[in-house]
Amino acid sequence: MTRSSLRVLSAALVAGLALSAAAAAPALASEPDLRVVTWDRGTGASDDAQVSSGESCAVEAQPLLPGQDPDTLPPAPEVCFGSLEEALEFVSGGDVASSRLADATAVEVEGLVSELNASASAGPRLAGTERATTAAASSLVLGVLWRDANYKGTSKVLYGSGTNGCYTGSTYGFPNLANLLMNNVVTSATTYAGCWVTLYDSYSYAGAKKNCTPHCATLGTFDNKASSVVYRPVGQLG
Repeated sequence: MTRSSLRVLSAALVAGLALSAAAAAPALASEPDLRVVTWDRGTGASDDAQVSSGESCAVEAQPLLPGQDPDTLPPAPEVCFGSLEEALEFVSGGDVASSRLADATAVEVEGLVSELNASASAGPRLAGTERATTAAASSLVLGVLWRDANYKGTSKVLYGSGTNGCYTGSTYGFPNLANLLMNNVVTSATTYAGCWVTLYDSYSYAGAKKNCTPHCATLGTFDNKASSVVYRPVGQLG
């Protein structure tokens, strides 16, 4: 056998071994996807991350006393649902037909929330164990933060226990929206129960700010910048 023939045979053997190894190796598609997707700014979140457009979480607002250090506020209790209707039902203890929010306008959403808040102020609608998963009795919706413009997409329903809302001068704060997975993604906001909301581009109510008095269908140049929010009585600006 000539040297030329030996070189050809050797090359064929190497190619064959490489094909066998490739066949024995697990497919890359079977490897676990270890990426962590978050909405927080500066984390390199994937552009194709999918979020349910109907997901909504009910978050209990934390009263912020005058002069209180925002960092002393306890974590805000949060319960998440597959739709805004379910989150509103959780807060109010009432029933919300899905048809009420199907393609609803901002005015229609405001009317529904006003009805629920009025019912809560009049007293709890369900007693005992009729609704096992509800917020504290007589809770009021203070506002909603929306992932998309024009009050669309994933949302956070922020509520306060009791029937006062912001009407009697109470103020509520959320010093770190990253804890709610809503940091730097808010693009519209609504307020209720005698409240206006101020959004800040830094944690603990610092930096540039945007006031919604009472609603913002878009935040303009402040889109995707809010890192903390405060709900104050109507007429008070941050």
